[in-house]
Amino acid sequence: MTEIQSDEKFPHKLTQTLPLGGSGRWCGLGLILDDDPADTPVNGGARMEPPRQWDVCSVSSVSTNQPRLPKLTLESFSGKDIGSFPSFWARFKSAVHENSSLNDVDKFSYLKSVVTSDAELAIRGLTLTSENYAKAVKILEDRFGRQELIVDYHMNNLLNLTPVRKSFDGTALRNLYDQLEVNIRGLESLGISPDSYRSFVSDNYESYSS
Repeated sequence: MTEIQSDEKFPHKLTQTLPLGGSGRWCGLGLILDDDPADTPVNGGARMEPPRQWDVCSVSSVSTNQPRLPKLTLESFSGKDIGSFPSFWARFKSAVHENSSLNDVDKFSYLKSVVTSDAELAIRGLTLTSENYAKAVKILEDRFGRQELIVDYHMNNLLNLTPVRKSFDGTALRNLYDQLEVNIRGLESLGISPDSYRSFVSDNYESYSS
């Protein structure tokens, strides 16, 4: 008997036993028999049943060792924090709005499921149709996504920060720093440099804290 194994470069070896004198060839991971083993005499004339063939085209459970990505959770948007609209829309746009496998009715259904409070009220009453999906997107962008509104939102937050009156209050200092960073990053994402408002915010904060 002759033993044939698949090439070692494959992660899963397939082994098939051929009768003496039989021949075969490999196709990918599969063994294709050229000779009919039933025509090959064995043990004084007895004939052998043909061994099972392996065909790579019929194998559907080959392990790929691909990492499985976590399920994406869509971010919700209430409309109360206008500064979060850019990040909300960026994620929704990537996952749903520009997804060619979804039609506009499906996209509108997803959109309705992630807007709450003021944002939900803004598009309430629009039925689930392709035309209304485009209308809903425009309403949300006009109501919450205009750059001047987002700039005003961040500037008002910076101008109304609560001053820290005790230098040893670590928690208050950390909270002040975090609030500064959130709003500064929000303005930078809109192309507004801190140099354009630093002195104004600094003067306002010093007069407020004195």
